[in-house]
Amino acid sequence: MTPLTNLNSRNALIAIHDAVATTLAVLASFYLRFEGDLLADRLPLLLLILPFFIVLSVVVCYVFNLTTTKWRFISLPDVLNILSAATTLTLALLVLDYIFVAPNVRGGFFFGKITIILFWFFEVFS
Repeated sequence: MTPLTNLNSRNALIAIHDAVATTLAVLASFYLRFEGDLLADRLPLLLLILPFFIVLSVVVCYVFNLTTTKWRFISLPDVLNILSAATTLTLALLVLDYIFVAPNVRGGFFFGKITIILFWFFEVFS
């Protein structure tokens, strides 16, 4: 991990890209999984949860050196870091869905397995 004092504007742009990519991955997985009234019912809670999840994604990407890597060339360790970050964020969604949101707020699962799997694929390939 790079010390915070060594970060520059290039790293901030990479972190912003990671945050936007995570946001689009969550929204795309929701859009593909839920349609019409199901999407409209879940959207307010999703918009409440999403900013906290985006902050978590920036921290996770920093921990796995995705914001501090030189991206001219990609190596196997970089691919493993991408897979690790995507898996960590997916597990965070799973914990959020199965422990915090589903039983207490909605009585059922908010994200669901399919949405979480779709999110992992979008996160890896974005």
